[in-house]
Amino acid sequence: MKKRTQPKSTVEPAAPLPPPLPPPVSPTELTDVHRDLFDRLRPFEVSVSEAWGRHATPATVYPGRCYDRSFCFLMEYALALGLNAPPADTWLVYGEYWFIQRHAWVELPGGVVFDGPYQRFYDRAGYYEAVDARPWYMYSPRAASLIAAWMPRYPDGTIPLGDWHDRLGLPWADPANPTRIGCGEAARILVERGLMPRSFLPERRRKTPHGSN
Repeated sequence: MKKRTQPKSTVEPAAPLPPPLPPPVSPTELTDVHRDLFDRLRPFEVSVSEAWGRHATPATVYPGRCYDRSFCFLMEYALALGLNAPPADTWLVYGEYWFIQRHAWVELPGGVVFDGPYQRFYDRAGYYEAVDARPWYMYSPRAASLIAAWMPRYPDGTIPLGDWHDRLGLPWADPANPTRIGCGEAARILVERGLMPRSFLPERRRKTPHGSN
């Protein structure tokens, strides 16, 4: 008798749930590599205006949460000003640091970096040297907002905030010349990847030049 086989399912398996986020802690509770990095960065910490500082929580830190904390800071800061108002040299940066660990941070005008996990502001040159930071992709506030709005959700409804370059099919970046993505370029990529319908793309945005904010 011929053995019957189970027909293959045509339903794609659900995407895995994201790993649980580590809980926030106080700076004195940092351990191991996070304590080492925190101490390495201390000499490069800078004072900033209240317009930036009010969106940070230095008494509470978030080890291992660079993507969500950097994104949240950028959106709070941008929305407080009006999403179109942040200076052109404000970026959500995805890259690597500390021996090829993937990392995200925010770059602000005047050579200032905001580190999401440590909720502190640093001199950009000192930050890059202390943790060997290398930028890959830089998203303007409007581009980051647009990508997050159209990025497919996890099964629990949360937004994937890391590794956008993989999900968007971006070419490999050069840290010496990181890829900068403005709102117009983000919209074009989302449409090309089938993540955003072309009908949602206003005519004026279709004509936005490459890399515009």
